[in-house]
Amino acid sequence: MARTFGSEITNTTTRDETAIARKSLQVIADYYDVPITKCLTSQYGSGERVTVAMSAEDVTPAWLSNVLDNEVESFNTKLCSEGQVGITVLVTDIKYAYEQPSKMPSSLAVKMQGPGEEQRKNSGALGFYHKEIFAYHDFALHDSVPCDVPEVVGIWYDARDKYEELVYFNIVMRNLNEEYQPYQIALSDGVPTQSEWNEVFRIAAKMHAKYWNDPTIKQQPYAPDSTGMFKLAPVEEQLALSANDLTDSWRNAIKKYVVPRVPTGLQDAMPVFEAMEGWRGDAGAKIYRAALRRLESAPMTLVHGDLNPGNIWKSRSVGSGDGKFCFADWQLMRMGPAAWDFCTPQVGMESEAPCTASILTAIREYHSFLSTMVDTTGYSHDEFKTHVQCCTVLFWMFCFSFCHASMVVATETGQMDAGKMDFTWGTFMANIMRRAANMFKELEIKEFQQELLLESEI
Repeated sequence: MARTFGSEITNTTTRDETAIARKSLQVIADYYDVPITKCLTSQYGSGERVTVAMSAEDVTPAWLSNVLDNEVESFNTKLCSEGQVGITVLVTDIKYAYEQPSKMPSSLAVKMQGPGEEQRKNSGALGFYHKEIFAYHDFALHDSVPCDVPEVVGIWYDARDKYEELVYFNIVMRNLNEEYQPYQIALSDGVPTQSEWNEVFRIAAKMHAKYWNDPTIKQQPYAPDSTGMFKLAPVEEQLALSANDLTDSWRNAIKKYVVPRVPTGLQDAMPVFEAMEGWRGDAGAKIYRAALRRLESAPMTLVHGDLNPGNIWKSRSVGSGDGKFCFADWQLMRMGPAAWDFCTPQVGMESEAPCTASILTAIREYHSFLSTMVDTTGYSHDEFKTHVQCCTVLFWMFCFSFCHASMVVATETGQMDAGKMDFTWGTFMANIMRRAANMFKELEIKEFQQELLLESEI
């Protein structure tokens, strides 16, 4: 059985002895490149025998036996999700060495850090991995938000890095596929319809209402500081402000990698590039600052931060109400304006049948429903719409910079294999850019940025 470094440190060890022991373990662990595993929670046993799986290949029968505190003979695995932040390994058809005990899972999902070094470095520095663990463990999502969330079986991380900057981790969860159906964000007919988006935003509105101007979230780690004002974290801001140099690189990538697979790819994306043109030089920073100033009037609340269709699961048995959807992937949870939860959904809103959806309709329906739960006097629909526009600008500045290394650079340097390239550029990015372009048109982002730029020069 695998053994966790540091398990010999007992409660009777003095503080100085503990510090020396941990320092020695750190040196040994770094030398041999093995994790110092810390267990935060374990549904089966103490979890002390588990060593953090550093890659999908480390998810073995011996490893899963330690996780479940029960000998596992075999199982099947599938890499079911590889996003910009991390990966999810689906473990199915679990066979136990002895007769399967009651209530033991037959399948699980294992979330861990991404495979790329740059991907891990950026996500760790931005605190994305820590934030998701914080959400499930410290914040106790299951008891703290009025929506369905994944059930956690256990959480482990590599303590060689500080908790707030952790890079290697495993969150083992119940397999959502057993009770829910995933959307297929890469497909034109695989995303929510207008009525489904309205239902999703109604559930989000209940969470927003619960934490509306709540002082407990106006502090770290929900916010970068305790001012109570919305802002991006320093690293996020640095990335957003560097987007002014990436317009040509992204346009060339679409020409080179999307157009040969989807001839209309560049034309479909033009409203996005027209807006990105406005970021060149020091104009991008001026627009960025003006958008933040507009958001100073927005009430603060708790936002999920990434309600794209890939993080929304539809119940196989519940046809309506709060139980119809499960919200997963909480690594971008933060204090922010409710409008921030209208950013990543833009990559999953289709303008054509069969999944036709309008963000302006969603905004109107959301604001109307929110007004039944909180006092929106002085916070009109028009102002909320303006805040969605501001958040859209800030989000896409950050997004194009953050995704550049893992997509454009990875492709240009040959790190992305041919099979993944076909899917990434021919299916995924072609649809994402087309949808984003439609949202930019509907929200009139190019014109709105010009308005922000004029404000900054007054």
